[in-house]
Amino acid sequence: MFKTLLGKISNKYKTLNEWNGTYSLLVEAKELSDKTRANRLNYSNHILAEFGDRMISDIKPHEIALFIQELSKKHPSTAKRVFIQMKDMLNEAVSYEWINKSPMEKLKSPRVRVARKRISMDDFKKLLEWSKEHS
Repeated sequence: MFKTLLGKISNKYKTLNEWNGTYSLLVEAKELSDKTRANRLNYSNHILAEFGDRMISDIKPHEIALFIQELSKKHPSTAKRVFIQMKDMLNEAVSYEWINKSPMEKLKSPRVRVARKRISMDDFKKLLEWSKEHS
């Protein structure tokens, strides 16, 4: 309760949900396509579901790393995008002096392995010949 009262005085005692109100306006002001804007909102929802009620200054790097690691087990590409979104969200919070330092500062983005296969040059040539013969 004491920290809630302090949130009325200092931004570092406010929640990530409260910061998201300001951050959403910043995202809206950027020149982004509608699809990109919708994707960023979706990634923010993942973050807010996990950390939204937490004070922005209380979010620790190891908590973020664990969250991203767990998300990565089922959805590696989404985990990478959520990581990028959270990094931007917290860097903007630093810029606006809601926090002094981003907990994302020393974290590394998860690596995503591409699941698709590449066609070999020989197979490509065979496919090209086949298409020429059957067109």
